[in-house]
Amino acid sequence: NYEYLQGTCLLNQSDSLSSYLHRYDTLIRVFAESRRLHNLYFQANSLQSLANLLSDSTFCHVVKEERSFSFNILHSLHPDTVSTFSIGLAQESIRLFREYGDIYQTSCAIRTLGDLYFKFGDYSSAHSSYLQVQDILDSHFSVDTAIVLPGSILLAERLSRSYSAIGEKELSQVYRNHYLDYLDNTRQDIELDSR
Repeated sequence: NYEYLQGTCLLNQSDSLSSYLHRYDTLIRVFAESRRLHNLYFQANSLQSLANLLSDSTFCHVVKEERSFSFNILHSLHPDTVSTFSIGLAQESIRLFREYGDIYQTSCAIRTLGDLYFKFGDYSSAHSSYLQVQDILDSHFSVDTAIVLPGSILLAERLSRSYSAIGEKELSQVYRNHYLDYLDNTRQDIELDSR
């Protein structure tokens, strides 16, 4: 658990190449160990984080050169270009979360997939992913629950961007307003809690 947190950058915030390689090494260890133990949850989480980390083509090339053994193992899951490789890892994390049965984590992995599509310029696929997340959150959770609220805030921001990217400016503005309302309500809740 500690190694997973360290690898996902929560405990290691440096942007140096050695820091990125350390994150990669940590996440690979988590992935390998969770795979050995058949722990779907940490397999999925580590793949989701690796998809994000390896979506940077420069870093992916460095890993391919400096960590070729582990890179080839990952690449065997989805052998393709950097963008589709990262997307393939994200899709595998979604599959594993679904198999594990965690609806919320599945929605987070789908959001990650949408972020990757957006990063690589496939705005329509990104938008479709974000709409899937919205459907999951709307059908399974109350938006104001503590676990879902941060995801709802992020989703509103991403839907605003994706609607803008596909030319739907009015809907983009609607979701931008939702995003700002979420932020304002959260800020007010924090102020009330601190009194």
